[in-house]
Amino acid sequence: STAESIYDLLLSLILSLGTKNRLTTLKKVKSNGWWLMNAPTLHQGDREIVHEAVKRRGGALKLASQKLKEDREVVLAAVKQSGRALAHASVALRDDHDLVLEAVGQNGRALEFAAAGLRGHPDIVLEAVRQSGSAFRWASRELQESREFVLKVVNLNGLALEFVSLSFQGDREIVLKAVKQEGTALQYASDELKGDHGIVLEAVKKNGQALKYSRRELRADREIVIEAVKRTYWALEDASTELLNDREVIIEAVRQNGDALENASSELQSDLEVVLVAVANDDLFGFSLRHASPSLRYGGLESHVRDLLSYHTVPAYTYLSTILAGISRGRKNTKTVVRGTHLGALDLDEATSAALKMLIADFAGVQYGLKWPTIHAAAANLNIRALELPGV
Repeated sequence: STAESIYDLLLSLILSLGTKNRLTTLKKVKSNGWWLMNAPTLHQGDREIVHEAVKRRGGALKLASQKLKEDREVVLAAVKQSGRALAHASVALRDDHDLVLEAVGQNGRALEFAAAGLRGHPDIVLEAVRQSGSAFRWASRELQESREFVLKVVNLNGLALEFVSLSFQGDREIVLKAVKQEGTALQYASDELKGDHGIVLEAVKKNGQALKYSRRELRADREIVIEAVKRTYWALEDASTELLNDREVIIEAVRQNGDALENASSELQSDLEVVLVAVANDDLFGFSLRHASPSLRYGGLESHVRDLLSYHTVPAYTYLSTILAGISRGRKNTKTVVRGTHLGALDLDEATSAALKMLIADFAGVQYGLKWPTIHAAAANLNIRALELPGV
């Protein structure tokens, strides 16, 4: 009949629209899993759609139907993308050993959402700590109170020291293992151990920034401060005032990065050798020259480099200053490199600027040659860190 024909046509249209809408949602979640939040409730319970969404944005699991939060394959896809998606899994799946191990392997902090029993499994906790030291806060009390286990934990991630008991934070062997793995773990050591010379020395050897967490008296210890600035030049900010006037300390700092010259005493900012070492290790296009003393920038340096003009035979096109400044940015065009050296920071005329390049050549141990061979030779002589220099 006519009525039946109209009914069949309408039903066909509805099914067609439903299929079209589903394909649209599927396409959207493949582009961005979080689009699932805009999908109809029906589609949030569609296994294929949700599976595609969580493969791209694990956290989208929270938008899925309860039935799909109990689907192991869907949840596994989610935690592989974002470990903390475990928070939205069913209670049963949070107690699934292999699935939880997968989650903490992606994000150690997913341990927070694991079933209580699994937080006491050594393999799961160690994997979690490997990814994030903070994960240890969610380990079982039994594991947190085990000295043998804590030693394994800090050996994997020193920052887990923050979440061990106070007695373990005062345990020299545990703290030593922690700072050898990550120097800044020193901040979680007991006050007594922050004043332990051996422990602080190991900490700064691993990470110079650890100096800031040591006791004040050790920030004036020459050996410790030198080891710190060798690795992290801004550790100089935490050194004692007296050591800012120590030539060896400052030279080690500016070798690590020329900008450390800013923290040197005014006396050492007037020291020609110190300033040249800073320039040779400057990652900021010669900006460390701004920290040289006014007398060196505008007076003594100018007269000194003029005296060297007759000594060197470096052709003008060599521009040795480029290896100490512009080249570190990977610029290959000669004119661009020259403009990038910022010798204008010295406010010198053209002749003196050229003379400064001669001085740098002298410091670099080269006197003549074509541009790139000379630059490579200077780099080798200075033993400066690897730069992306064009080939010879």
